[in-house]
Amino acid sequence: MAVMNNANPNAIDQAFEAIRPRIHRFVERRNAFGFAAHAVKTLWVMLGNDERYWVVTPADAARLEAMGYEYAG
Repeated sequence: MAVMNNANPNAIDQAFEAIRPRIHRFVERRNAFGFAAHAVKTLWVMLGNDERYWVVTPADAARLEAMGYEYAG
C-alpha cells in the first residue's frame, strides 16, 4: 500500500470515508483496549482526531497510519 501522507487530499478523504463506518470509538482508553482484547478477531487501538480512541482492524490501522494517525500505546 502506498503511503498517503503526500497523496491527493481527495484520495485521503475518500479512503477515510471508506474506513469511517468501521471505526468503533471510545472515550476511555481502558474501554477501547478492553473491547479490542475481547473481540473474536484481532483489533487495534488508534488515537483519533476527535479526542477518542478508535478500535479498528489491522488493515484499517495500517491505512490510518499511512494517513498520519498514531497507534495508542
